[in-house]
Amino acid sequence: MGLDEDFAAARARLTTQARKQFEDGYRAALQSTEKVSLETISLLADYRFDVRKWADNIAGIGQQAALGFIPRDQAWGGEELKALVSAIGGLLSRIPGLDELGEPQPAFIRGFAQAMRDLWAETFEGGPTPSDPPETEEPSMGD
Repeated sequence: MGLDEDFAAARARLTTQARKQFEDGYRAALQSTEKVSLETISLLADYRFDVRKWADNIAGIGQQAALGFIPRDQAWGGEELKALVSAIGGLLSRIPGLDELGEPQPAFIRGFAQAMRDLWAETFEGGPTPSDPPETEEPSMGD
């Protein structure tokens, strides 16, 4: 087997692995939306879908609540945090008790971000915006 064939075989193998991780991340994001609020997804959009920075923000809030610096009811809700931990695990490792979770692979994170970006686009960019005038019937001149 020549060098080109070895490269092609390695590329095919790694591409298959990356595609599966991406799909797993995409699926995890979709499943997390059963518990994750629109406000949390909006925060991800504010972070330009940078999942690592977004997770760091969530972890910081969770850490402050766990240490008693802010009331727990002002931190992320229990079910919402559980859904995020289930989805992105180790990215939230700053929260006490979550430091043993493994960090997701880059392709998984990209898949998670892409799913959230797609949902955001369909939810907000595809629908009417606050600046769109309401649809009303035109008054007829004969009335």
